[in-house]
Amino acid sequence: MDLTKYAELIQEMRAAQSLYFSVRSKFNLDNAKKLERLVDKETKHILSKQKSITNQLSFE
Repeated sequence: MDLTKYAELIQEMRAAQSLYFSVRSKFNLDNAKKLERLVDKETKHILSKQKSITNQLSFE
């Protein structure tokens, strides 16, 4: 996922969170949680790639 797609995902998650807090429906809560999980997964992926690159550079 590129940086633009990641930023769009975060915007979508924040919009879903705002909608949940304004309406407080189970559907909105589930949607916000789903998007939070996607953001968490992608963040973990990005950080693990960064760590791998950093480790490779330190061995060169």
